[in-house]
Amino acid sequence: MPVPEAAPFLAVRNLCKSYPERSQFGWRRRMRPVLKDISFSLRRGEVLGLLGESGSGKSTLSRCILGLEEPDSGEILFEGQAAHRWRATHAGRCSVVFQDYVTSVNPAFCVRDIIAEGLRGRGTDAVSSLLERVQLSPDLAERLPHQLSGGQLQRVCIARALASKPAFLVFDEALSSLDVSVQTQVLELLRAIRGEMSYLFITHDIQVAALLCDRLLLLHNGKLEDTVDLSCGGALSSPYLREFVDSAVVFSSEYAAKDAAEYVADAVSWESRT
Repeated sequence: MPVPEAAPFLAVRNLCKSYPERSQFGWRRRMRPVLKDISFSLRRGEVLGLLGESGSGKSTLSRCILGLEEPDSGEILFEGQAAHRWRATHAGRCSVVFQDYVTSVNPAFCVRDIIAEGLRGRGTDAVSSLLERVQLSPDLAERLPHQLSGGQLQRVCIARALASKPAFLVFDEALSSLDVSVQTQVLELLRAIRGEMSYLFITHDIQVAALLCDRLLLLHNGKLEDTVDLSCGGALSSPYLREFVDSAVVFSSEYAAKDAAEYVADAVSWESRT
């Protein structure tokens, strides 16, 4: 008798979300669809990239998954349970790192207080170890946000996200506002701290996605266009994916020794979703 396959850590089924359109005379009754029948799954410990241009619906999808917005229809399941029920019994197990690290923190809080927000009243004893985990010195604990570089402050935000010991981490364009050299350092950090966590990594940069993710979902105009498996080699057969490869900005790290087009062409296998 075959062993039943374990439920995915996250399952999104037929998700739809619309917003009311606004004209110069006020709100119209017409709704503009932002997410159109989105379905996918995420395995435990997997890094899933969500790739698409600005306005494709990436951030709206992440907010629905995190419970910050309600979808119009469809369902979101964590470990087979409805998302709102799972989050209610797994406080702190979902966490997020946003793109704008400056507005993500209280400017009057020192680093110790920022990270302690994620500890949920369990004291600040773990702050030093969390700083070391994101490769920052504990000596920075008393500094204010304006006394840190952009890369340091984003690492503080990552440490805060890790403080609740999450099983699921969302990175919503978390690297896009950093310098390329700092992006490389943070990418290597995310690989090092991954462990058993599942990542949803939202980006418009295919090279960054290819260096970190196991699979990619391509979102275009609110629709899930394609799925890309990075675990085995294959050809790039999608014109939409090719646009991302052609526009990639090349940078070097121990994980990227050749140009982005060659890297992705060698690393990506194509799975058509027709």
